[in-house]
Formats: sequence, C-alpha cells, structure tokens
Amino acid sequence: GHMKPRLLYNIVIALLLGVVFFPGSALSGEGTPPNKLPLTKKQLQRIDNIVQRMSLRDKVGQMIMCSILGKKMNPRLRQFLRDVKPGGLTIFNYNFKSSAQLRKLNLSLFREFPDIRPFLAIDQEGGAVTRIKEDMPELPGNMALGAAGSIALSRRAGEVLGEGLSAHGFNMNLAPVLDINTNPKNPVIGVRSFSSDARLVGDLGSALINGLQSRGVVAVGKHFPGHGDTSGDSHAKLPVLNHSSKFLKGRELIPFVTAIRKGNLNVIMTAHIALPGLHQGRPIPATLSHKVLTDILRNQMSYQGIIMTDGLEMRGLIGTAGTMAAASVRAVKAGADMISINADPLAVYRARDALLRAVQQGNISRKRIDASVKRILATKLRYGVLDRAPRIYAPNAAQKKRYYKLSRELSLKSATLIKNRNDVLPITDKKYRSVFVVGPSDFVRQFRSRSGKLNIQQLVYKRGYSTDRLVKLFLQRNKVKPDIVVVALRNADDTAAAIFLKQRLKKPMALVSLGSPYLFARISMADAQLGLFSNTRMASIVAADIVRGRNAPTGKLPVTIPGLYPFGHSLTYSIKKKTASRLSQMRPDGQIASQ
Repeated sequence: GHMKPRLLYNIVIALLLGVVFFPGSALSGEGTPPNKLPLTKKQLQRIDNIVQRMSLRDKVGQMIMCSILGKKMNPRLRQFLRDVKPGGLTIFNYNFKSSAQLRKLNLSLFREFPDIRPFLAIDQEGGAVTRIKEDMPELPGNMALGAAGSIALSRRAGEVLGEGLSAHGFNMNLAPVLDINTNPKNPVIGVRSFSSDARLVGDLGSALINGLQSRGVVAVGKHFPGHGDTSGDSHAKLPVLNHSSKFLKGRELIPFVTAIRKGNLNVIMTAHIALPGLHQGRPIPATLSHKVLTDILRNQMSYQGIIMTDGLEMRGLIGTAGTMAAASVRAVKAGADMISINADPLAVYRARDALLRAVQQGNISRKRIDASVKRILATKLRYGVLDRAPRIYAPNAAQKKRYYKLSRELSLKSATLIKNRNDVLPITDKKYRSVFVVGPSDFVRQFRSRSGKLNIQQLVYKRGYSTDRLVKLFLQRNKVKPDIVVVALRNADDTAAAIFLKQRLKKPMALVSLGSPYLFARISMADAQLGLFSNTRMASIVAADIVRGRNAPTGKLPVTIPGLYPFGHSLTYSIKKKTASRLSQMRPDGQIASQ
C-alpha cells in the first residue's frame, strides 16, 4: 500500500471509466434515445440564439428551481413568476387537494411563461414518496422493484408513471433514487433505494429512467454521490460519510455511471452529505464541493447533463453555508447548473440577487452562467419542453384499469418469502381452523374476504394508538386461542406488539413487512416472514392473497439483512391452481367483487 493515493485514485478512475465510457460498443446496438444523439447544427444554433437574446437576469432565472405558495394562480404569484422567470418549478402536497385541481394549476402555470417553458417537477418516486394519489398508477417504490428484479418491469413502471405525470402536466420527475441502501440504520433512504447491490440499482434505475423519458418526462437521478450509507437525515443535519474517493468509485458512483450510460440520465441531484475524505478532513457538503461536482462528476465521469442541487432550505446545508443566498453562490461555483429552493419567494429573490451580484463582481464568470443555461436549454429542447404545451387530461377507464393491473403485478412480483419454518405458510383451511390477524384495514379486509372455512379474529390498527397498547387491550377483553397469528408490520413501532404476541400466545407466527426488510432482524423468533417493502393499499391486498395461498411469492431479497439473510435470498411454495387469485375478483377501486 505504498502507492501515492492520488495515483491510485487516478488508476481506479481510469479503470472505471474504461469499463463504462469507452468505446461506444455497448451502446451501438440500442435504439438511440433523444439525448444520446448530438444536437444538430440547427438545434445548437437555436440554443445560441435564445441565449444571445437573454438578459443576465433571465439567465440566472433559468438556473433557479423553486416551489410556489398556494393552490391557484393569484396576482402575487404571477408577479413573482414574471420577475424571476424560473427555469423550473416544483409542486408539493400543499399545492393541491385533488388531481383535477392540480391539472388546472399546472395549466395556469404554463400560461405565465410565453418565452421559455419551465421544467414542472414533482417527487413521485412511488411507495413511501408518492405525492399524487389519484388518477395515477400506485407504484410500490424502488425496493419492491428491486425484489421483483426485472428490468422489463422497471421500464414499464417508468412508462406508466411518465404517462400519468405528463397527463397532469409534469415534464420532470424528481426520481429515481440511485442511492445504494447499504446501511440498515439509514433513516431517510431505506425502501426508497432499489437495493444494496450497486449493479442492480444501476440496471433497474436506468430502466425506470428510460421508461419515464420515453413518455416525455425528464428523470432526475439522486442523491449524488450517494446518500445510501448515511445514518443521518440531511433534512435535519449534515450527515458525514467517511469514505475515501476510492471506495466511492468502487461503489456509490456505479449506479450514476450506469444511469448516465444506459439510462441517458439528463439531470443529477446533489446530496447534502459531507465527505471529509475528499476534502482534507473538512466536512464540506457535496452540494457545495467543486471536487465532487466539477472534478468527479463533470470531468472524470464526463457527465454533460444538468447538475441540480437538493433543496437549499434543508437544515443540513444551512448549518454549513449560513444563508440560502450564500449557498446558492457556492453551489454554482462548485459546478451546479440549477439551484433548488423550496421556501418563500423572498428567499428566491435573495438567491437570485446574490447570483447576479456574484457575476457583476466577477466572482462567477458570464461564460460559466452561459454554460449552465445552454445545458438547461439543451435538455428542454430534447424533451420537447421548449416546443409543446403539455396535453393535460384525466385518464379514462381503460387507462385506470391498466394502472391497476400494473400496480398489482409489481406488488405480486415483489413479494419475497424470507423464512417459512415448518411450512406454516400458506394458511389453508386444511392446515388451520382459527387465525388471529393483526394489521392495517386493507390487509385484514382482504384476508377476511378470503376466509373460507377459517375462524378469524381480527385487530385493525387505529390512528393515534400505539400498536402495542391496542394489542394489550384486545387480549384483556377477548379470549384469543388461535392456531396461528399473522401480523402485518408497517414500521418499527409495530414490532414490539408482534414480540409481545409471540411471547404471550406461544403460537406459530407469520409476519408480513409492509416496510423495511430490516424489521425482520428485530423479530427473529417469527416462524414465517414475507416482505413487500411497501406500505401501499395494493401491497396489503397482495400480501393477504399470498399468505392465504392464492398466489405464490416469487421475489428475491434486494438487500442483505446483516447476520441473517444474504442479498438474493428467497423461498417459495407451490399453490393449487384452483385457488389461484383471479384479477376479476377485484374491481379497480380495490373492493372485492361478489363471488
């Protein structure tokens, strides 16, 4: 180990880039997507013409991605949009109460941009981070896709997600998460990550990106250079990763490298995580680091697309940078093209003015601003943002049925049987007489609808009550002597109740995790463990079907559960075809059709 670290670093980079970027053999056979082709002379000329006509204020506006207040257009908002002319807008839950109203809002926003239309973005990752709940496919989230392990399914998820988003007026999705979830204690990534395996994250992420972009929705890979191994939440304070650049290259960067190549990722969002290993021990956040954004991403990874910051209002960053305005200037100097500010208009004005001042004082060159604006316009041109107003419409019955079928298929394929001692699952009428089932109402209701000859006692989770307390009250008031206990876990809070039930009833227990697979590590005494990695309605419905033997579990564990199960671990059981669940038994609204 006597090699100079810098030399070693360069060798590792050279190896990685050799694998990844040279020569175009890997790409030549595939149909070339819009942003792999170089722009034509005419397109480049068009971008130059737009840039020449823009004032410095307009250019800086293009580099701002911001949120808005309220649910509809009003004079103050109109004034703000005309003054700043932001390059992108992000919509949050507080901007809408229904899909119909959201479509109306988005239509009115586009009308305020006669010259250069904005990116209109939302965080619609699926699973835990789902902003729009109606008129959209309910996707189970990345880790469920990781368990299904299918490139084709991830691509279809991206296509249908893109179709639903563009029908609402969106041309950008702040997804997918390309972080590798390597740390079981990670409070902010977890099931938002596809897997703990870098290659799987890269492949499924690229497929989802290709699907989204085939429907005219620009994907945003996040959080560069990888937020998956942190145990802190950057919304609250700055997490620190003590990785060397060599470790980063060998792991965290792989999904980004893959997504740039295979997924033609156009936009990468930075992480507010400190990497002292790259900065002589100083805790500089990636978002403000020239080394991370320019040296590594721009130069060594030859990334040509847009670098966008995560929200500058997050406490993790402000703690380091002081004000959002100061952070904006530092981020652009580090190499960011778009700064993201989700705060009141005043903060946006301040950031815009700070950037203008920095250019006027020669702190940031005009050439540097032009380069960013050209990157932003190039992506807008490739994906039709400059040319087409979106076609905004409500989905018809046939589309909704397709959304429903895909949603069901994704949940089914993700269900992973991790443990099944003495074949306690599936729960058939032949094996058991009585069952005690505990879980969210969707799970319990679906289980009951399939009750057959079973005698079922049930306990449904209630808002505002700890699961532990609910279970204890129930056992005080009811005689419970089942042959088997089934508990659906949503989070760590539900595990205490499951442990109590196992100890008190001393009966076989089957656990279904509708959340993190790491919950299983806390209750190793359960006899059966089924993971769905997602707390959606559909995950509950599918889990109940599988526990009752209507469908076989086919997923593979997308992460390693330390000390218990390796990545890729899976079990299954065969089911008799006669009982196999038919789609026709369920109506798209999730109610059971009469049988």
